[in-house]
Amino acid sequence: MIPLVAAKGVPEMITATGTSLVGLGNGNVLRLLANDDKQGRAMASFANEISSNKRITTITEKSDYGHGLAQTFDVALKDKQLEPVLAVELEDGALPTELAARLKAAKVDVIALFAREPQLNALLDTMEAAGLTDVVVLSTNVVRNKSVAQRPVRIKALYATATAIDASEFPEGKAFLERFRRRFGSEPAWGAQISYDAVYALADAARQGRSIDGAQLVATLKRIEPVTQVNQQMRFAASGEQVYPNIAIYKVDQEAWRLQMMSATW
Repeated sequence: MIPLVAAKGVPEMITATGTSLVGLGNGNVLRLLANDDKQGRAMASFANEISSNKRITTITEKSDYGHGLAQTFDVALKDKQLEPVLAVELEDGALPTELAARLKAAKVDVIALFAREPQLNALLDTMEAAGLTDVVVLSTNVVRNKSVAQRPVRIKALYATATAIDASEFPEGKAFLERFRRRFGSEPAWGAQISYDAVYALADAARQGRSIDGAQLVATLKRIEPVTQVNQQMRFAASGEQVYPNIAIYKVDQEAWRLQMMSATW
């Protein structure tokens, strides 16, 4: 869809994190959050920080999502003079039957998982059965949901990075949630605040640029720091990427994902 919308010249605001997506447009693709390149670097930085023995392994699904994140992760680790002691690719989405033995032999202390909830659940079950409890698992926003937080997690720690950060983590996000609840009597859909911010950014660009012409809106959005309601550090670079691309780290604690830290610098 990106090239089709690009041909119209109107702003195309996306939350998809694939690093190459912005380049598929004609300069009019604007990403509303951090991309996978930034997320992969954040994961490598955090994995290095929490790995006491620097015995890090990667488990990667065979997809653009998995390969893209794993590649950036590996490059960022090399910048720290590290590399995974074990790299596992999931050929058909299933974990290798000998995975537990390979993890034990490699004396792994941190696993970076570039796969999804079914693979995470299978990994946690495998580790529990094999007695691999003194290991940290670090994954991404695709596993950060209630069902994962509420299942038994009998390992040292389970973390997930997030490009889509909960509204409640921003100072102005709490006010947004209060207004939403008063008006609709319910919680917003997950990530809805990003769509709201996109509309506020477009409205502010039309106001400041005094035009709703597509090309003019794109140019104005790349020039101003638009007024938004939740993420008040939203600013688009000339490339269409965020200038302040926050990545958050969440940890499973008491059957919920708890924010540990948030930063735009990794």
